[in-house]
Amino acid sequence: MEMNKKLNILILIFLLIGCSNSGDYKTRPAPINLDKSYTCAICGMTVIDQTGPKAQILYDKDKTAAFCSTSDMFIWYLQPDRPINIRAIYVEEIDNNEKPSGKWIDGESAYYVYGKDIAGYMGNTFIPFKDASKAKDFASKHNGLIARIDKVNLGMIGLKD
Repeated sequence: MEMNKKLNILILIFLLIGCSNSGDYKTRPAPINLDKSYTCAICGMTVIDQTGPKAQILYDKDKTAAFCSTSDMFIWYLQPDRPINIRAIYVEEIDNNEKPSGKWIDGESAYYVYGKDIAGYMGNTFIPFKDASKAKDFASKHNGLIARIDKVNLGMIGLKD
């Protein structure tokens, strides 16, 4: 009986160790400092050479998908075969002069402004804002609409009717 109890405790310890992780997937990684070595996961262009807000998705333990536009990020993100272990999404916020600020914000809580009067260098785009009131001001000024990440679909990008 004593042997069974020890064996059960040992099995429980191994299960706890095997089922736990070191927190690698629970800890939100910081955004990557994109340089010339990063090419867009959709179009293959060098990310930092392009105008407009950029994006990055960090997944697995150390993989990054970089994007030269928020539209390209959504094209990748909305695919059914995308990685399921996304750890963080970052988008580049727009500054008061309507230019990319160089500041990364959480893409999952951002407000995205889009619409027919809001175009990037390669077509429809999504302008990310951390603050809802700034997004509303921009949308009003540019005849745009606002969406959160969970409401964006391929039709908004112009890929589906």
